Amino acid sequence: MPIVHPLVSVVLPVLNGAPYIRESVNSILNQTLHDIELIVVDNGSTDNTTEILSEISDPRLSVIRECEKGVFNALNKGIKTAKGEFFARMDCDDIALPHRLEYQHKLWQSSGAEVIGGGVRPFRTDREIGNGFTRYCTWLNTLTINKDIIHNIFIEDPIPSPTLFMPLKALIKVGGYDPGVYPDDYNLTLKNYSAGYSFAKTESVLLEWRDHDGRLSRTATELKNQRFFNIKASYFKKIIYDSKRPIVIWGLGSNAKDLYRSFQKEGVPVAGFTSASEFIKEKSLYNLPISAHTDWKNCYFIIATAARDARTEVIDKLQQIGLETYNDFIAFC
Repeated sequence: MPIVHPLVSVVLPVLNGAPYIRESVNSILNQTLHDIELIVVDNGSTDNTTEILSEISDPRLSVIRECEKGVFNALNKGIKTAKGEFFARMDCDDIALPHRLEYQHKLWQSSGAEVIGGGVRPFRTDREIGNGFTRYCTWLNTLTINKDIIHNIFIEDPIPSPTLFMPLKALIKVGGYDPGVYPDDYNLTLKNYSAGYSFAKTESVLLEWRDHDGRLSRTATELKNQRFFNIKASYFKKIIYDSKRPIVIWGLGSNAKDLYRSFQKEGVPVAGFTSASEFIKEKSLYNLPISAHTDWKNCYFIIATAARDARTEVIDKLQQIGLETYNDFIAFC
């Protein structure tokens, strides 16, 4: 018999996931925390995903089949169906380590955080894993406490989506996933932050995160722009922006220009630009002044330099003049 009131409801959306779905589903059903339900939302698969799921016999597994309506609707369908105290997301091509849900529930109990993530280990089976994805996962795994997560929340999503764990009521309170807003997982993280929720992640690896050429992040046209300045600017305006402090963008390249245009769309005025002295060749950009960072007073700096080493150098320069991360500046890439 299905568990009537499970502790955790795991929602797993799938579309044509036949190569990986069995392993992914079994990794959840074999968790050390048994008090769960697994809701698989088959979002219109045309391969043999349906047949594979029908071969898995476990009363905790339920499958919802619907026509293809997108991952947002699939996730929200699962959330609406969920009966657990907690929500956990899982993706159809990843593998949860056996203690994932147990460790996340314990961290939720001990940390006081509403939103829990976990460490990830990247892998792929067809060829060697790329350096970029490996570096990204290494960076993610360094962000485990709320302060570090918040300080880096506008760079990229600090919560790997298939490790998300949080109270179901808290998720429903923020409205779940927003249809049509990309990327869905990052937007939800920023929504949770905007709602005042705190974050924590396990230091241990809880998920094997598969990389392959068919990943949605590689194929969806909506995810081609990896900076996502549109949603970053929107949430910055809601959460941090203070009209009494002029916004100064650190950077003069394409990222800085794209960010400026995103701020313009959000109605956030930018006072000017700055950069390292060796890169300042002009006096203005978009008819706004370009000046050394020490010339700007009582402003809020937005770092828009893409290279990680360059970002670290900028942070060092700002801290040398007594400025603090988040209170006086934050990185957007």
